[in-house]
Amino acid sequence: MSRIRPRLARVVLGLAAALAAIVGAATIAAPQSASAAATPGCVSRVEYRQARRGMTPARVARTFGTSGKVTGTGDFGGYKFANRSYRTCTSRYGTAGVSFSNNGPRTPLVLDSKWVIW
Repeated sequence: MSRIRPRLARVVLGLAAALAAIVGAATIAAPQSASAAATPGCVSRVEYRQARRGMTPARVARTFGTSGKVTGTGDFGGYKFANRSYRTCTSRYGTAGVSFSNNGPRTPLVLDSKWVIW
């Protein structure tokens, strides 16, 4: 039974993250990195490729040059997730999304997955 609960928590987090990616919320500002200074407020293809699994939300914000919009957050017994969406620089209708999650109580949020529509 003890192995089922962490597995169930991950499934619930995954489903909640997918649902939250569809819903929009607030914008939060962050300092820009040198690479992001050329594309303020949007994510370029180069910046998107630089985002890697394990990066913190602050590190992703510095890489992208924007914090984007929070599209969902959740906390299920210490297992947390946060989703953010970003405007792309290549298309008026493009969007990129990043999901962050942790591995349980007292562990930091890190980039778990990302997607983009150019």
